Amino acid sequence: MNRTSKKVEKAYELAKEYYKDILLDDGSKYFDYVENVYNISRSENEKIVTLLMGTIKYNILTPHDLLFNFGPTVRDAVITLTPLADESYPDYLLRIKTNPISRAVKIAENSYLVNKNDISKEEFDKQLDVLIS
Repeated sequence: MNRTSKKVEKAYELAKEYYKDILLDDGSKYFDYVENVYNISRSENEKIVTLLMGTIKYNILTPHDLLFNFGPTVRDAVITLTPLADESYPDYLLRIKTNPISRAVKIAENSYLVNKNDISKEEFDKQLDVLIS
């Protein structure tokens, strides 16, 4: 792991513990997925948000917990990356576009998915166009 700060280390260790029993639909470990996206992420805040992006979705942490432990920038980005129950995917992408850290994490996530062949290059380009235009 490329450790850049105590906060990144803390987020990494928390994510490893929080996600240890969470499996994706294909049976793979959610932490492995997050770790792969983490390795693509660049800035400290992007890495922390990547590591914590599933904590609200999986009811592991509340926005208040994120605020207390990591500050408003990380909290807001994690909230933005958490899909809303009644939200369409195009609306979700438009919401992500409004937060620079969430946008960078989503681009890193989609880069990983393209490399893993879970989404096509065409789909990646389409989503990238929405996120950066």
